[in-house]
Amino acid sequence: MLNKYLSALIFLILPLQVNLAQTDSSQTSVDEIIQQLLEESGDETDNSGLVDKIEDMITNPIDINKASVTELTEIPGVDISTANKIIEYRNKSGRIFSLAELNSIADLDKNTISKIKIFLKVENNTGITNKIMQPKSFSIQFRNRIATNLQQEDGFTRNKFAGNNLKTYNRLKISYNHYKAGFTLDKDPGEKSYNDLFSAHLSINDFGIVNKIIVGDFTAEFGQGLALWSPYSFSKSADAIYPVKKKPHQLREYTSTDENKFFRGVAANLKFNNYNLSLFYSRNNIDAHIDTTYGFILSTPTSGYHRTETEIQEKNSANEKTFGGMLNVSMFENINLGFLYYHSEFNDKFLPNNIFGLKGSKFNFYSFAYDIYFKNINLFGEVAYNNKSVATIANLEISVTDNFSFVSSIRSYPRNYFNLHSYGFGEQTNTQNEFGIYNGIKMRTKIGLFNLYYDQFKFPYASYYSDLPAAGDEF
Repeated sequence: MLNKYLSALIFLILPLQVNLAQTDSSQTSVDEIIQQLLEESGDETDNSGLVDKIEDMITNPIDINKASVTELTEIPGVDISTANKIIEYRNKSGRIFSLAELNSIADLDKNTISKIKIFLKVENNTGITNKIMQPKSFSIQFRNRIATNLQQEDGFTRNKFAGNNLKTYNRLKISYNHYKAGFTLDKDPGEKSYNDLFSAHLSINDFGIVNKIIVGDFTAEFGQGLALWSPYSFSKSADAIYPVKKKPHQLREYTSTDENKFFRGVAANLKFNNYNLSLFYSRNNIDAHIDTTYGFILSTPTSGYHRTETEIQEKNSANEKTFGGMLNVSMFENINLGFLYYHSEFNDKFLPNNIFGLKGSKFNFYSFAYDIYFKNINLFGEVAYNNKSVATIANLEISVTDNFSFVSSIRSYPRNYFNLHSYGFGEQTNTQNEFGIYNGIKMRTKIGLFNLYYDQFKFPYASYYSDLPAAGDEF
């Protein structure tokens, strides 16, 4: 979608105070890294959410001297083998004093190093930080984007849309030590208001046992996305290994423009010893198609467009109240377990469009996630329950050698597993009515890097998009 537009992108970064730091002369361009990751994501839709997520990882890099295997493998391009090499080198050396030392790790190729350094930092004993993105005590970042479609859509030529054909985006971020604040304004082509989407947040970070408190708009991610996830994620792509495993960021300030699946309220994340607890409460309006006679919710459109009279009427016509908690426990440095419960309640009841559709107004979700490492083996997955059925995904990743990795995944999402906030790995994003088996390998050879995957999937029952069961495969 984005390649149809002429875009003007303006960055204004005003760092008022910068801590002492040493800049790596081999720093890879932030824009190049983001662009490459987006090209590999395989997602052809508006990927501004992924841009924000990648930027958040860059501006909040991982301390290489404290990072576990789990944390290192959150970085795009880092598999189990690469993470183990870094930790093994760190253990032998006692600590890593500079990111330049990555070049001393045997069998760690230069291309990988150039990609991952931007997500890492080194906290020295003196308190001075050596990292690619240098920390600022106070910073302001403003971003503005204006785009227009050179080819007029039918809605404009027939005067169906209320607004002009400009797409505008404005985002302001302010950061001061432990505090962050910001807002986002967005308008899609055809919409009348330049603040059709307005989002804002205020947060406190890294304050004792309080890892994060957010007031305003936020996202929540847990496990492998079967019960709770943000509106964006990496999908099947040119990398056969990395996208299979989702890397939950738990609670995060919402700064994107996707008008679905984010929460509006208050959330807190607490860390003490090996326990990580997240609590959240949200009350947010969402788009919905309402039966005007009986007041039932017939559907919840996810396009985010408010251009025509019908779309404008559907805007924020339903209200969702959500509250719950996530508990993550780390054991023996190689076992991570997660437990989730949350309650979702709507102001009106859903009227199902088929026998397995969403019905009622109050819903409870439970989930258990696991992430276990044993040397070069990673076993991870999730089991989720919605009071009607159980959705599961089980994954196994093995670094057979330094140059050969393998991943296998089995997913089962029943026809009556409905969840408006899920985003499980698979052919579809609604985590429903799908069974699939995915196998992928990554090989490093003298002549280059090879990624191969084969995904078999089927949709056992008829759905909104198909009157009959369907199946397929992808190589």
